[in-house]
Amino acid sequence: MSAATAAVQDTEKPRKARSLASPVQSKPRLPIIGAAIALIIVMALLFVWILQSQGRSETVFAVKGDIARGHIFEVDDLTAVQIPEGEPIPHFLTTQQGDVIGKTAVVDIPAGSLVVPKAISSGAGLPDDQSLVGMSLNNSQLPPYPLTNGDKVRIVSTPANQAEVPRETPQAVSASVVSTEKDTVSGQTLVAVMVPKADAPILAAKAATGRVALILDGDK
Repeated sequence: MSAATAAVQDTEKPRKARSLASPVQSKPRLPIIGAAIALIIVMALLFVWILQSQGRSETVFAVKGDIARGHIFEVDDLTAVQIPEGEPIPHFLTTQQGDVIGKTAVVDIPAGSLVVPKAISSGAGLPDDQSLVGMSLNNSQLPPYPLTNGDKVRIVSTPANQAEVPRETPQAVSASVVSTEKDTVSGQTLVAVMVPKADAPILAAKAATGRVALILDGDK
């Protein structure tokens, strides 16, 4: 083999090597590109879902002002507020107005609080073994201290006017205050108390005579 022929062959070898390598380098990586595009799409959809879920809310009922136990709900007592959708706290949607209006508050509800199912009742909200008794009392029949809902009290029988002080401890009925209201016409204070059913008839009869006095006790 001549020197010229050998030189030609040597120069052709790298070209063949390059020609063999180039098809491999230029071949597109389709599986990797496809996976990347799919991931981008999934991430974009997830981002959109997060934005939409954060903006979801529902309109529910709250109370405008303080609601006392025993109050019967009217339309003017309610206001609409927005809470996140799926909030675990029980509530009433504004589309459930019929489930709230006309119902009785069984506990005190502070202004701005949500109306929850356990806070209202279709009746007076009293336990089955309890009764509600109303009394009209003047200042001398009441302690010189404001009564609030839930106060523990005793209603004591008092003697007739100008009668002697009883030698024995007067009969008393234990009760808890449900509500109080000042009668601006008579000046009397209207007090509603919750008592055991067995004590309700005798207390109502005594209260009707006006010969009772109310004692405020400690909570314990």
